[in-house]
Amino acid sequence: GNYKDDLKRLLCSSLSKDDDEEDAQMTQEMKGYDKQANKLDLELEKFKKRKEEEEEEIKGPIMSISNDSLSYERFYPGRILGNTFQITNKSPKKAEVTLSFTTEGLDKKFALEKLMEFYEVSSKEEIEQPYLGLLDKPFVNSQELYNCWYIEDPKTKSLVKKASLILDPEDSYEFIIVLKSPVIKKPQFLLTNVKC
Repeated sequence: GNYKDDLKRLLCSSLSKDDDEEDAQMTQEMKGYDKQANKLDLELEKFKKRKEEEEEEIKGPIMSISNDSLSYERFYPGRILGNTFQITNKSPKKAEVTLSFTTEGLDKKFALEKLMEFYEVSSKEEIEQPYLGLLDKPFVNSQELYNCWYIEDPKTKSLVKKASLILDPEDSYEFIIVLKSPVIKKPQFLLTNVKC
């Protein structure tokens, strides 16, 4: 036949051959992408599972404290008093604990409970004056007014307003809270909260 027909046939077959090769190559690439996507899905599943396991382990608070209130009872002005509580890291990882002072959460109900414990009485009326009368007045911000509360720094052993410590899993540390009682002439409640 005609050379033009031969050329056309040759071109058409090579074109279709190229298309087939390209299709095969694309199919191969798609398989590669699918494999990568499957790998990513598996990694994501593993990550989610790890996160769930960690959350399982840490149910509840990361830190636990030995007691939630420290009482210095009744004392004369000008004394330095110390009291301790222990913090434990309940998580499976290292955790940083930072302590500082705050007046948040101080209320008369709490003060009344402490006074009733101290006087070993069952009703408010049995608390002696002038302490009973102090419950009817606004609380004094003893930290701001007298600058009297301190934490013993775990590293330097000096008295500071804020202290930090890194605790290993299940590790505990006993913090010392120091009250340098001010010299004041009238009875007063000296209260603070420790922020942890």
